[in-house]
Amino acid sequence: MYSQDQYDKLEHLSVSLFESEGTTFPHWFLENAQNLEKLIVEWSSFVEIFHDQSIGIEKGQVTISTRLKDLTLNQLHDLDHICKEGLQIDPVLQHLEQLAVVHCSSLVNLVPSSVTFAYLRHLEVANCNGMINLITCLTAKSLVNLATMKIESCNLLQDIMNANENEKDKEIVFSSLETLELVSLPRLRSFCSCKCSLLFPLLENVLVKECPRMEIFSTGDTSTPDLQQVQIEENNKQNFWEGDLNGTINKLFEDKLNRNSLEQLALNGKDAMMILNDHMEEAKFPKVETLRMQCLYDTQLTWWNDLLEIFPNVVGLQVRQSSMQTLFPVEESAHCSTRIAQQVRKLELFEMEHLKHIWHEESLADQLAPQNLESLGISACPNMVSVVSSSVSFQSLKELYVENCKGMTHLITSSIAKSLMQLEKLIVRNCEMIKDVVNVDDEEADEDIIFENLEYLELSTLISLRSFCYGKHALIFPSLIWFIVKACPQMEVFSPGSIIAPYLRTVEVENQRKQWKGDLNITIEQLFKDNQGTTEPTTARRQRLSEDGDRDGARRLNRNDSDCATEHLYCSTESGVK
Repeated sequence: MYSQDQYDKLEHLSVSLFESEGTTFPHWFLENAQNLEKLIVEWSSFVEIFHDQSIGIEKGQVTISTRLKDLTLNQLHDLDHICKEGLQIDPVLQHLEQLAVVHCSSLVNLVPSSVTFAYLRHLEVANCNGMINLITCLTAKSLVNLATMKIESCNLLQDIMNANENEKDKEIVFSSLETLELVSLPRLRSFCSCKCSLLFPLLENVLVKECPRMEIFSTGDTSTPDLQQVQIEENNKQNFWEGDLNGTINKLFEDKLNRNSLEQLALNGKDAMMILNDHMEEAKFPKVETLRMQCLYDTQLTWWNDLLEIFPNVVGLQVRQSSMQTLFPVEESAHCSTRIAQQVRKLELFEMEHLKHIWHEESLADQLAPQNLESLGISACPNMVSVVSSSVSFQSLKELYVENCKGMTHLITSSIAKSLMQLEKLIVRNCEMIKDVVNVDDEEADEDIIFENLEYLELSTLISLRSFCYGKHALIFPSLIWFIVKACPQMEVFSPGSIIAPYLRTVEVENQRKQWKGDLNITIEQLFKDNQGTTEPTTARRQRLSEDGDRDGARRLNRNDSDCATEHLYCSTESGVK
Protein backbone atom coordinates (compact mmCIF):
# COMPACT_ATOMS: atom_id res chain seq x y z
CA MET A 1 0.00 0.00 0.00
CA TYR A 2 1.06 3.56 -0.60
CA SER A 3 1.49 6.10 2.18
CA GLN A 4 -0.79 9.14 2.37
CA ASP A 5 2.21 11.26 1.41
CA GLN A 6 2.54 9.30 -1.83
CA TYR A 7 -1.18 9.65 -2.53
CA ASP A 8 -0.86 13.39 -1.97
CA LYS A 9 1.78 13.52 -4.73
CA LEU A 10 -0.23 11.39 -7.14
CA GLU A 11 -1.24 13.43 -10.19
CA HIS A 12 -1.64 10.87 -13.00
CA LEU A 13 -3.40 7.51 -12.66
CA SER A 14 -4.28 4.72 -15.14
CA VAL A 15 -6.86 2.06 -14.23
CA SER A 16 -6.74 -0.93 -16.58
CA LEU A 17 -7.76 -4.58 -17.06
CA PHE A 18 -10.54 -4.82 -14.47
CA GLU A 19 -12.22 -7.47 -16.62
CA SER A 20 -14.24 -9.61 -14.17
CA GLU A 21 -18.00 -9.42 -14.68
CA GLY A 22 -19.65 -7.22 -12.08
CA THR A 23 -16.44 -5.41 -11.18
CA THR A 24 -17.06 -1.98 -9.67
CA PHE A 25 -14.86 1.02 -10.27
CA PRO A 26 -12.18 1.33 -7.50
CA HIS A 27 -13.46 4.62 -6.15
CA TRP A 28 -11.40 4.60 -2.95
CA PHE A 29 -8.51 6.51 -4.51
CA LEU A 30 -10.75 9.54 -5.10
CA GLU A 31 -10.83 10.06 -1.36
CA ASN A 32 -7.06 9.62 -0.97
CA ALA A 33 -5.49 11.19 -4.07
CA GLN A 34 -6.63 14.75 -3.51
CA ASN A 35 -4.18 16.19 -6.08
CA LEU A 36 -5.11 13.77 -8.84
CA GLU A 37 -5.48 15.66 -12.13
CA LYS A 38 -5.35 13.04 -14.90
CA LEU A 39 -7.30 9.76 -14.90
CA ILE A 40 -7.27 7.09 -17.62
CA VAL A 41 -9.72 4.16 -17.39
CA GLU A 42 -9.45 1.47 -20.07
CA TRP A 43 -9.94 -2.20 -21.02
CA SER A 44 -12.32 -2.90 -18.12
CA SER A 45 -15.86 -4.14 -17.44
CA PHE A 46 -17.20 -1.25 -15.38
CA VAL A 47 -20.90 -0.48 -15.86
CA GLU A 48 -20.53 3.01 -14.39
CA ILE A 49 -17.64 5.18 -13.23
CA PHE A 50 -19.01 7.62 -10.67
CA HIS A 51 -21.78 6.74 -8.24
CA ASP A 52 -22.97 7.87 -4.81
CA GLN A 53 -20.34 5.87 -2.96
CA SER A 54 -17.53 6.80 -5.34
CA ILE A 55 -17.83 10.53 -4.68
CA GLY A 56 -18.52 10.11 -0.98
CA ILE A 57 -22.01 11.55 -0.66
CA GLU A 58 -23.09 11.81 2.96
CA LYS A 59 -26.42 13.46 3.77
CA GLY A 60 -26.39 15.22 0.42
CA GLN A 61 -22.89 16.63 0.87
CA VAL A 62 -19.83 15.62 -1.17
CA THR A 63 -16.96 14.76 1.17
CA ILE A 64 -14.01 14.39 -1.25
CA SER A 65 -11.77 17.04 -2.73
CA THR A 66 -10.41 15.35 -5.89
CA ARG A 67 -10.62 17.76 -8.83
CA LEU A 68 -9.88 16.05 -12.13
CA LYS A 69 -8.64 18.08 -15.12
CA ASP A 70 -8.14 15.30 -17.68
CA LEU A 71 -10.32 12.18 -18.03
CA THR A 72 -9.94 9.44 -20.67
CA LEU A 73 -12.32 6.47 -20.98
CA ASN A 74 -11.20 3.84 -23.51
CA GLN A 75 -12.36 0.33 -24.44
CA LEU A 76 -15.08 0.14 -21.79
CA HIS A 77 -17.65 -1.87 -23.71
CA ASP A 78 -19.93 -2.54 -20.71
CA LEU A 79 -20.10 1.09 -19.60
CA ASP A 80 -23.77 2.12 -19.52
CA HIS A 81 -23.20 5.59 -18.11
CA ILE A 82 -20.44 7.71 -16.66
CA CYS A 83 -22.87 8.68 -13.91
CA LYS A 84 -26.62 8.55 -13.36
CA GLU A 85 -29.11 11.40 -13.66
CA GLY A 86 -29.19 13.62 -10.58
CA LEU A 87 -25.83 12.56 -9.18
CA GLN A 88 -23.85 15.43 -7.66
CA ILE A 89 -20.77 14.79 -9.78
CA ASP A 90 -19.89 18.45 -10.37
CA PRO A 91 -17.41 18.72 -7.48
CA VAL A 92 -15.31 15.93 -9.06
CA LEU A 93 -15.54 17.14 -12.66
CA GLN A 94 -16.18 20.86 -12.30
CA HIS A 95 -12.55 21.68 -13.21
CA LEU A 96 -12.32 19.10 -16.01
CA GLU A 97 -10.50 20.58 -19.02
CA GLN A 98 -10.12 17.55 -21.30
CA LEU A 99 -12.50 14.62 -21.82
CA ALA A 100 -11.96 11.73 -24.25
CA VAL A 101 -14.42 8.84 -24.58
CA VAL A 102 -13.39 6.13 -27.05
CA HIS A 103 -14.73 2.63 -27.79
CA CYS A 104 -17.49 2.71 -25.15
CA SER A 105 -20.15 0.92 -27.17
CA SER A 106 -22.89 0.73 -24.50
CA LEU A 107 -23.12 4.46 -23.82
CA VAL A 108 -26.38 5.95 -25.12
CA ASN A 109 -25.35 9.52 -24.29
CA LEU A 110 -22.26 11.16 -22.88
CA VAL A 111 -23.65 12.41 -19.57
CA PRO A 112 -27.12 13.16 -18.15
CA SER A 113 -28.47 16.71 -18.20
CA SER A 114 -27.54 17.21 -14.54
CA VAL A 115 -23.82 17.27 -15.42
CA THR A 116 -22.15 20.55 -16.36
CA PHE A 117 -18.66 21.22 -17.73
CA ALA A 118 -17.88 24.85 -17.03
CA TYR A 119 -14.09 24.50 -17.54
CA LEU A 120 -14.00 21.91 -20.33
CA ARG A 121 -11.68 22.93 -23.19
CA HIS A 122 -11.38 19.81 -25.34
CA LEU A 123 -13.98 17.09 -25.98
CA GLU A 124 -13.37 13.99 -28.09
CA VAL A 125 -15.78 11.08 -28.60
CA ALA A 126 -15.04 8.23 -31.02
CA ASN A 127 -16.25 4.71 -31.79
CA CYS A 128 -19.15 4.81 -29.33
CA ASN A 129 -21.55 2.81 -31.46
CA GLY A 130 -24.47 2.73 -29.03
CA MET A 131 -24.64 6.48 -28.56
CA ILE A 132 -27.78 8.15 -29.95
CA ASN A 133 -27.39 11.70 -28.58
CA LEU A 134 -24.23 13.26 -27.22
CA ILE A 135 -25.45 15.87 -24.72
CA THR A 136 -28.61 17.71 -23.71
CA CYS A 137 -29.12 21.41 -24.28
CA LEU A 138 -28.72 22.01 -20.55
CA THR A 139 -25.24 20.49 -20.55
CA ALA A 140 -24.42 22.38 -23.75
CA LYS A 141 -25.19 25.69 -22.02
CA SER A 142 -22.39 24.98 -19.54
CA LEU A 143 -19.73 24.55 -22.26
CA VAL A 144 -18.69 28.20 -22.19
CA ASN A 145 -14.97 27.37 -22.33
CA LEU A 146 -15.09 24.56 -24.88
CA ALA A 147 -12.59 25.25 -27.67
CA THR A 148 -12.46 21.93 -29.55
CA MET A 149 -15.13 19.29 -30.17
CA LYS A 150 -14.31 16.16 -32.20
CA ILE A 151 -16.93 13.45 -32.73
CA GLU A 152 -16.02 10.47 -34.93
CA SER A 153 -17.25 7.00 -35.93
CA CYS A 154 -20.38 6.73 -33.78
CA ASN A 155 -22.72 4.65 -35.94
CA LEU A 156 -26.05 5.38 -34.24
CA LEU A 157 -25.52 9.01 -33.29
CA GLN A 158 -28.46 11.10 -34.54
CA ASP A 159 -27.85 14.50 -32.94
CA ILE A 160 -25.03 16.14 -31.01
CA MET A 161 -27.50 18.15 -28.91
CA ASN A 162 -30.94 16.99 -27.93
CA ALA A 163 -33.48 18.75 -25.71
CA ASN A 164 -35.37 17.20 -22.83
CA GLU A 165 -39.03 18.11 -22.33
CA ASN A 166 -38.14 20.61 -19.59
CA GLU A 167 -35.41 22.31 -21.61
CA LYS A 168 -36.81 25.23 -23.60
CA ASP A 169 -33.88 27.63 -23.75
CA LYS A 170 -34.17 30.09 -26.61
CA GLU A 171 -30.42 30.65 -27.02
CA ILE A 172 -27.24 28.63 -26.45
CA VAL A 173 -23.85 30.31 -26.77
CA PHE A 174 -20.64 28.34 -27.39
CA SER A 175 -18.51 31.30 -26.35
CA SER A 176 -15.08 29.72 -26.94
CA LEU A 177 -15.61 27.01 -29.56
CA GLU A 178 -13.07 27.38 -32.37
CA THR A 179 -12.92 23.90 -33.94
CA LEU A 180 -15.75 21.45 -34.64
CA GLU A 181 -15.15 18.09 -36.35
CA LEU A 182 -17.91 15.61 -37.26
CA VAL A 183 -16.48 12.55 -39.03
CA SER A 184 -17.95 9.18 -40.07
CA LEU A 185 -21.36 9.59 -38.45
CA PRO A 186 -23.67 7.65 -40.82
CA ARG A 187 -26.93 8.42 -38.96
CA LEU A 188 -26.27 12.01 -37.92
CA ARG A 189 -29.22 14.23 -38.86
CA SER A 190 -28.13 17.53 -37.35
CA PHE A 191 -25.91 19.15 -34.78
CA CYS A 192 -28.94 20.33 -32.81
CA SER A 193 -32.50 19.02 -33.08
CA CYS A 194 -34.13 21.70 -30.90
CA LYS A 195 -35.34 25.06 -32.22
CA CYS A 196 -33.13 27.24 -30.06
CA SER A 197 -30.70 29.75 -31.57
CA LEU A 198 -27.03 28.71 -31.59
CA LEU A 199 -24.25 31.30 -31.32
CA PHE A 200 -20.62 30.49 -32.16
CA PRO A 201 -18.76 33.83 -31.93
CA LEU A 202 -15.25 32.30 -32.35
CA LEU A 203 -15.92 29.29 -34.59
CA GLU A 204 -13.41 29.22 -37.47
CA ASN A 205 -12.83 25.55 -38.34
CA VAL A 206 -15.62 23.10 -39.21
CA LEU A 207 -15.01 19.65 -40.68
CA VAL A 208 -18.03 17.58 -41.76
CA LYS A 209 -16.91 14.32 -43.37
CA GLU A 210 -18.83 11.14 -44.15
CA CYS A 211 -22.11 12.26 -42.60
CA PRO A 212 -24.45 11.24 -45.46
CA ARG A 213 -27.76 11.91 -43.65
CA MET A 214 -26.89 15.31 -42.21
CA GLU A 215 -29.36 17.54 -44.04
CA ILE A 216 -29.13 20.64 -41.85
CA PHE A 217 -26.89 21.93 -39.07
CA SER A 218 -29.69 23.08 -36.77
CA THR A 219 -33.45 23.59 -36.98
CA GLY A 220 -33.05 26.98 -35.28
CA ASP A 221 -31.01 30.03 -36.25
CA THR A 222 -27.22 29.65 -36.25
CA SER A 223 -24.72 32.51 -35.97
CA THR A 224 -21.06 31.96 -36.96
CA PRO A 225 -19.58 35.40 -37.75
CA ASP A 226 -15.96 34.19 -38.18
CA LEU A 227 -16.70 31.04 -40.19
CA GLN A 228 -15.88 31.27 -43.91
CA GLN A 229 -15.87 27.64 -45.04
CA VAL A 230 -16.83 24.06 -44.18
CA GLN A 231 -14.25 21.37 -44.88
CA ILE A 232 -15.23 17.92 -46.12
CA GLU A 233 -11.67 16.60 -46.12
CA GLU A 234 -8.79 17.09 -43.68
CA ASN A 235 -6.00 19.57 -44.41
CA ASN A 236 -8.31 21.93 -46.35
CA LYS A 237 -8.27 19.66 -49.40
CA GLN A 238 -11.95 20.37 -50.11
CA ASN A 239 -14.15 23.09 -48.66
CA PHE A 240 -17.52 24.68 -49.35
CA TRP A 241 -19.40 27.82 -48.35
CA GLU A 242 -22.90 28.98 -49.20
CA GLY A 243 -23.00 32.14 -47.09
CA ASP A 244 -24.04 30.52 -43.80
CA LEU A 245 -23.57 27.23 -41.96
CA ASN A 246 -27.11 25.89 -42.37
CA GLY A 247 -27.14 26.66 -46.08
CA THR A 248 -23.73 25.06 -46.58
CA ILE A 249 -24.68 21.82 -44.82
CA ASN A 250 -27.91 21.62 -46.81
CA LYS A 251 -26.03 22.19 -50.10
CA LEU A 252 -23.57 19.43 -49.19
CA PHE A 253 -26.51 17.10 -48.55
CA GLU A 254 -28.09 17.92 -51.90
CA ASP A 255 -24.77 17.36 -53.67
CA LYS A 256 -24.54 13.92 -52.09
CA LEU A 257 -27.81 13.04 -53.76
CA ASN A 258 -26.21 13.75 -57.12
CA ARG A 259 -24.84 10.31 -57.83
CA ASN A 260 -22.59 11.45 -60.65
CA SER A 261 -20.44 13.54 -58.30
CA LEU A 262 -20.31 11.18 -55.31
CA GLU A 263 -16.88 9.82 -54.38
CA GLN A 264 -17.90 8.18 -51.08
CA LEU A 265 -21.18 6.53 -50.15
CA ALA A 266 -22.59 4.85 -47.03
CA LEU A 267 -25.39 2.28 -47.40
CA ASN A 268 -27.31 -0.09 -45.18
CA GLY A 269 -28.90 -3.30 -46.43
CA LYS A 270 -32.20 -1.64 -47.33
CA ASP A 271 -30.42 1.17 -49.18
CA ALA A 272 -28.45 -1.36 -51.21
CA MET A 273 -31.56 -3.31 -52.18
CA MET A 274 -33.33 -0.11 -53.25
CA ILE A 275 -30.41 0.73 -55.53
CA LEU A 276 -30.28 -2.81 -56.90
CA ASN A 277 -33.99 -2.68 -57.68
CA ASP A 278 -33.50 0.54 -59.65
CA HIS A 279 -32.79 0.41 -63.36
CA MET A 280 -29.14 -0.49 -63.78
CA GLU A 281 -28.14 2.33 -66.10
CA GLU A 282 -29.89 4.94 -63.99
CA ALA A 283 -28.41 3.61 -60.76
CA LYS A 284 -24.71 3.74 -61.67
CA PHE A 285 -22.40 5.72 -59.39
CA PRO A 286 -19.33 6.15 -61.60
CA LYS A 287 -17.22 8.28 -59.25
CA VAL A 288 -17.73 6.37 -56.00
CA GLU A 289 -14.35 5.08 -54.85
CA THR A 290 -15.16 4.30 -51.20
CA LEU A 291 -18.24 2.25 -50.30
CA ARG A 292 -19.32 1.84 -46.67
CA MET A 293 -21.94 -0.79 -45.99
CA GLN A 294 -23.54 -1.54 -42.63
CA CYS A 295 -26.45 -3.34 -40.99
CA LEU A 296 -26.50 -6.07 -43.63
CA TYR A 297 -28.73 -8.40 -41.64
CA ASP A 298 -30.78 -10.97 -43.56
CA THR A 299 -29.15 -9.71 -46.73
CA GLN A 300 -27.80 -12.18 -49.27
CA LEU A 301 -24.54 -10.96 -50.72
CA THR A 302 -24.78 -13.13 -53.80
CA TRP A 303 -25.63 -9.83 -55.50
CA TRP A 304 -22.05 -8.53 -55.17
CA ASN A 305 -21.86 -8.88 -58.96
CA ASP A 306 -24.64 -6.35 -59.54
CA LEU A 307 -23.32 -4.09 -56.82
CA LEU A 308 -19.95 -3.84 -58.51
CA GLU A 309 -21.66 -3.03 -61.79
CA ILE A 310 -23.33 -0.11 -60.05
CA PHE A 311 -20.08 1.01 -58.38
CA PRO A 312 -17.55 0.17 -61.10
CA ASN A 313 -14.65 2.16 -59.63
CA VAL A 314 -14.78 1.17 -55.96
CA VAL A 315 -11.30 0.70 -54.46
CA GLY A 316 -12.22 1.06 -50.77
CA LEU A 317 -14.79 -1.20 -49.11
CA GLN A 318 -15.96 -1.09 -45.49
CA VAL A 319 -18.50 -3.58 -44.11
CA ARG A 320 -19.90 -3.15 -40.61
CA GLN A 321 -22.51 -5.09 -38.62
CA SER A 322 -23.49 -8.04 -40.78
CA SER A 323 -24.85 -11.55 -40.26
CA MET A 324 -22.68 -13.04 -43.02
CA GLN A 325 -20.39 -15.99 -42.29
CA THR A 326 -18.39 -15.50 -45.50
CA LEU A 327 -17.97 -12.04 -46.98
CA PHE A 328 -17.26 -13.16 -50.55
CA PRO A 329 -18.88 -16.56 -51.25
CA VAL A 330 -16.72 -17.54 -54.22
CA GLU A 331 -18.75 -20.58 -55.23
CA GLU A 332 -21.90 -18.52 -55.68
CA SER A 333 -20.34 -15.40 -57.18
CA ALA A 334 -16.95 -16.21 -58.65
CA HIS A 335 -17.03 -13.25 -61.02
CA CYS A 336 -17.66 -10.87 -58.14
CA SER A 337 -14.79 -12.29 -56.10
CA THR A 338 -12.46 -11.93 -59.06
CA ARG A 339 -13.49 -8.28 -59.39
CA ILE A 340 -13.00 -7.70 -55.68
CA ALA A 341 -9.58 -9.32 -55.78
CA GLN A 342 -8.48 -7.21 -58.71
CA GLN A 343 -10.13 -3.95 -57.71
CA VAL A 344 -10.31 -3.33 -53.94
CA ARG A 345 -7.22 -1.81 -52.35
CA LYS A 346 -8.58 -1.11 -48.87
CA LEU A 347 -10.88 -3.51 -47.00
CA GLU A 348 -12.24 -2.86 -43.48
CA LEU A 349 -14.49 -5.21 -41.51
CA PHE A 350 -16.13 -4.17 -38.21
CA GLU A 351 -18.51 -5.78 -35.72
CA MET A 352 -19.35 -8.85 -37.82
CA GLU A 353 -20.27 -11.35 -35.11
CA HIS A 354 -20.87 -14.33 -37.41
CA LEU A 355 -18.05 -13.82 -39.90
CA LYS A 356 -15.70 -16.82 -40.18
CA HIS A 357 -14.03 -16.19 -43.54
CA ILE A 358 -13.40 -13.24 -45.81
CA TRP A 359 -13.20 -15.48 -48.86
CA HIS A 360 -14.71 -18.94 -49.33
CA GLU A 361 -11.34 -20.52 -48.74
CA GLU A 362 -11.98 -24.01 -50.14
CA SER A 363 -12.64 -22.42 -53.52
CA LEU A 364 -10.05 -19.66 -53.27
CA ALA A 365 -7.91 -20.09 -56.38
CA ASP A 366 -4.79 -18.14 -57.27
CA GLN A 367 -6.68 -15.87 -59.65
CA LEU A 368 -9.03 -14.86 -56.82
CA ALA A 369 -6.25 -13.88 -54.44
CA PRO A 370 -6.35 -10.27 -53.19
CA GLN A 371 -3.70 -9.15 -55.66
CA ASN A 372 -4.00 -5.38 -55.20
CA LEU A 373 -5.16 -5.22 -51.58
CA GLU A 374 -2.98 -2.66 -49.79
CA SER A 375 -4.77 -2.24 -46.45
CA LEU A 376 -6.78 -4.77 -44.42
CA GLY A 377 -8.47 -3.95 -41.11
CA ILE A 378 -10.50 -6.39 -39.00
CA SER A 379 -12.20 -5.36 -35.75
CA ALA A 380 -14.70 -7.13 -33.47
CA CYS A 381 -15.14 -10.28 -35.56
CA PRO A 382 -15.22 -12.89 -32.75
CA ASN A 383 -15.72 -16.00 -34.91
CA MET A 384 -12.66 -15.52 -37.10
CA VAL A 385 -9.87 -17.97 -36.16
CA SER A 386 -7.31 -16.35 -38.46
CA VAL A 387 -7.15 -13.67 -41.13
CA VAL A 388 -7.00 -16.34 -43.81
CA SER A 389 -6.01 -19.99 -43.49
CA SER A 390 -5.47 -20.87 -47.13
CA SER A 391 -2.20 -20.40 -48.93
CA VAL A 392 -2.92 -16.92 -50.26
CA SER A 393 -0.48 -14.34 -51.53
CA PHE A 394 -0.88 -10.80 -50.19
CA GLN A 395 1.74 -9.43 -52.53
CA SER A 396 0.59 -5.78 -52.32
CA LEU A 397 -0.50 -5.57 -48.67
CA LYS A 398 1.08 -2.64 -46.81
CA GLU A 399 -1.05 -2.37 -43.65
CA LEU A 400 -2.66 -5.10 -41.55
CA TYR A 401 -4.71 -4.19 -38.46
CA VAL A 402 -6.58 -6.68 -36.24
CA GLU A 403 -8.40 -5.75 -33.02
CA ASN A 404 -10.97 -7.23 -30.63
CA CYS A 405 -11.19 -10.62 -32.38
CA LYS A 406 -11.56 -12.82 -29.32
CA GLY A 407 -11.77 -16.14 -31.21
CA MET A 408 -8.61 -15.66 -33.26
CA THR A 409 -5.82 -18.10 -32.30
CA HIS A 410 -3.24 -16.93 -34.82
CA LEU A 411 -3.04 -14.20 -37.42
CA ILE A 412 -1.48 -15.87 -40.46
CA THR A 413 0.49 -18.97 -41.42
CA SER A 414 4.19 -18.92 -42.18
CA SER A 415 3.53 -19.53 -45.90
CA ILE A 416 1.31 -16.44 -46.05
CA ALA A 417 3.88 -14.45 -44.06
CA LYS A 418 6.43 -15.05 -46.80
CA SER A 419 4.20 -13.25 -49.30
CA LEU A 420 4.08 -10.06 -47.19
CA MET A 421 7.06 -8.48 -48.90
CA GLN A 422 5.35 -5.06 -49.05
CA LEU A 423 3.94 -5.03 -45.50
CA GLU A 424 4.95 -1.83 -43.69
CA LYS A 425 2.68 -1.76 -40.64
CA LEU A 426 1.28 -4.60 -38.50
CA ILE A 427 -0.96 -3.97 -35.47
CA VAL A 428 -2.64 -6.63 -33.31
CA ARG A 429 -4.63 -5.55 -30.24
CA ASN A 430 -6.93 -7.14 -27.68
CA CYS A 431 -7.29 -10.63 -29.16
CA GLU A 432 -7.44 -12.78 -26.06
CA MET A 433 -6.98 -16.20 -27.72
CA ILE A 434 -4.02 -15.46 -29.99
CA LYS A 435 -1.03 -17.66 -29.12
CA ASP A 436 1.20 -16.75 -32.06
CA VAL A 437 1.04 -14.07 -34.72
CA VAL A 438 2.58 -16.42 -37.29
CA ASN A 439 1.53 -20.07 -37.13
CA VAL A 440 4.09 -22.54 -38.52
CA ASP A 441 3.27 -24.65 -41.58
CA ASP A 442 4.72 -28.12 -40.96
CA GLU A 443 6.20 -28.46 -44.42
CA GLU A 444 8.04 -25.13 -44.13
CA ALA A 445 9.21 -25.26 -40.55
CA ASP A 446 12.87 -24.44 -41.24
CA GLU A 447 12.62 -21.82 -44.00
CA ASP A 448 13.47 -18.15 -43.41
CA ILE A 449 10.71 -15.54 -43.26
CA ILE A 450 11.64 -12.07 -44.47
CA PHE A 451 9.47 -9.04 -43.70
CA GLU A 452 11.30 -6.86 -46.19
CA ASN A 453 9.49 -3.55 -45.61
CA LEU A 454 7.96 -3.91 -42.14
CA GLU A 455 8.76 -0.72 -40.21
CA TYR A 456 6.11 -0.68 -37.45
CA LEU A 457 4.98 -3.62 -35.30
CA GLU A 458 2.55 -3.37 -32.36
CA LEU A 459 1.31 -6.17 -30.11
CA SER A 460 -1.02 -4.92 -27.36
CA THR A 461 -3.25 -6.64 -24.78
CA LEU A 462 -2.78 -10.18 -26.05
CA ILE A 463 -3.13 -12.14 -22.83
CA SER A 464 -2.45 -15.58 -24.39
CA LEU A 465 0.38 -14.59 -26.74
CA ARG A 466 3.47 -16.76 -26.24
CA SER A 467 5.56 -15.55 -29.21
CA PHE A 468 5.50 -13.76 -32.53
CA CYS A 469 6.40 -17.02 -34.30
CA TYR A 470 6.62 -20.31 -32.39
CA GLY A 471 9.07 -22.19 -34.59
CA LYS A 472 12.64 -22.47 -35.78
CA HIS A 473 12.30 -20.03 -38.66
CA ALA A 474 14.91 -17.33 -38.98
CA LEU A 475 12.95 -14.07 -38.93
CA ILE A 476 14.49 -11.19 -40.84
CA PHE A 477 13.30 -7.59 -40.43
CA PRO A 478 15.63 -5.40 -42.51
CA SER A 479 13.44 -2.26 -42.09
CA LEU A 480 11.96 -2.61 -38.58
CA ILE A 481 12.56 0.52 -36.51
CA TRP A 482 9.52 0.62 -34.15
CA PHE A 483 8.22 -2.22 -31.97
CA ILE A 484 5.56 -1.81 -29.27
CA VAL A 485 4.60 -4.66 -26.92
CA LYS A 486 2.14 -4.04 -24.07
CA ALA A 487 0.08 -6.27 -21.78
CA CYS A 488 1.32 -9.58 -23.23
CA PRO A 489 1.97 -11.39 -19.93
CA GLN A 490 2.68 -14.84 -21.39
CA MET A 491 5.10 -13.73 -24.10
CA GLU A 492 8.39 -15.33 -23.03
CA VAL A 493 10.31 -14.89 -26.26
CA PHE A 494 9.84 -13.19 -29.60
CA SER A 495 10.77 -16.36 -31.48
CA PRO A 496 12.80 -19.49 -30.61
CA GLY A 497 14.60 -19.13 -33.95
CA SER A 498 17.18 -16.53 -34.87
CA ILE A 499 16.15 -12.92 -35.46
CA ILE A 500 17.78 -10.27 -37.61
CA ALA A 501 16.56 -6.71 -37.04
CA PRO A 502 19.57 -4.48 -37.70
CA TYR A 503 17.84 -1.11 -37.21
CA LEU A 504 15.75 -1.91 -34.13
CA ARG A 505 17.25 -0.25 -31.07
CA THR A 506 14.40 -0.10 -28.57
CA VAL A 507 11.15 -1.77 -27.53
CA GLU A 508 8.30 0.38 -26.20
CA VAL A 509 6.38 -1.16 -23.30
CA GLU A 510 3.71 0.00 -20.81
CA ASN A 511 3.49 3.69 -19.98
CA GLN A 512 5.66 4.52 -23.02
CA ARG A 513 8.77 3.20 -21.30
CA LYS A 514 11.63 2.03 -23.50
CA GLN A 515 13.66 -1.15 -23.01
CA TRP A 516 16.54 -2.70 -24.91
CA LYS A 517 19.02 -5.43 -23.99
CA GLY A 518 20.96 -5.49 -27.24
CA ASP A 519 18.83 -8.20 -28.84
CA LEU A 520 15.10 -8.60 -29.49
CA ASN A 521 14.77 -12.06 -27.95
CA ILE A 522 16.78 -11.13 -24.88
CA THR A 523 14.72 -7.96 -24.42
CA ILE A 524 11.41 -9.87 -24.54
CA GLU A 525 12.77 -12.54 -22.20
CA GLN A 526 13.86 -9.87 -19.74
CA LEU A 527 10.43 -8.23 -19.87
CA PHE A 528 8.81 -11.58 -19.11
CA LYS A 529 11.21 -12.21 -16.25
CA ASP A 530 10.58 -8.74 -14.82
CA ASN A 531 6.82 -9.23 -14.99
CA GLN A 532 6.69 -12.81 -13.74
CA GLY A 533 9.68 -13.04 -11.43
CA THR A 534 11.08 -15.95 -13.44
CA THR A 535 14.63 -16.98 -12.63
CA GLU A 536 15.04 -19.68 -15.29
CA PRO A 537 18.25 -18.98 -17.27
CA THR A 538 17.73 -17.42 -20.69
CA THR A 539 19.57 -20.16 -22.59
CA ALA A 540 17.56 -22.91 -20.90
CA ARG A 541 14.28 -21.13 -21.61
CA ARG A 542 15.08 -20.59 -25.28
CA GLN A 543 16.06 -24.25 -25.65
CA ARG A 544 12.81 -25.33 -23.97
CA LEU A 545 10.76 -23.07 -26.25
CA SER A 546 12.53 -24.46 -29.30
CA GLU A 547 11.71 -27.99 -28.18
CA ASP A 548 8.10 -26.97 -27.59
CA GLY A 549 7.96 -25.51 -31.08
CA ASP A 550 9.09 -28.82 -32.57
CA ARG A 551 6.06 -30.44 -30.97
CA ASP A 552 3.77 -27.60 -32.11
CA GLY A 553 3.48 -26.13 -28.67
CA ALA A 554 2.31 -29.30 -26.89
CA ARG A 555 4.02 -28.16 -23.72
CA ARG A 556 2.60 -24.90 -22.44
CA LEU A 557 3.66 -23.15 -19.29
CA ASN A 558 1.50 -24.24 -16.40
CA ARG A 559 0.40 -20.81 -15.32
CA ASN A 560 -2.88 -19.89 -13.70
CA ASP A 561 -5.09 -17.94 -16.12
CA SER A 562 -5.85 -15.42 -13.42
CA ASP A 563 -2.27 -14.20 -13.66
CA CYS A 564 -3.07 -12.91 -17.14
CA ALA A 565 -5.98 -10.71 -16.12
CA THR A 566 -4.89 -9.45 -12.72
CA GLU A 567 -6.76 -6.30 -11.80
CA HIS A 568 -4.23 -3.56 -11.27
CA LEU A 569 -3.56 0.14 -11.22
CA TYR A 570 -0.79 1.88 -13.11
CA CYS A 571 0.22 4.88 -11.00
CA SER A 572 2.75 7.56 -11.83
CA THR A 573 3.75 10.83 -10.18
CA GLU A 574 6.49 13.32 -10.69
CA SER A 575 8.30 11.75 -7.76
CA GLY A 576 8.26 8.36 -9.48
CA VAL A 577 5.76 6.41 -7.37
CA LYS A 578 4.73 3.24 -9.26
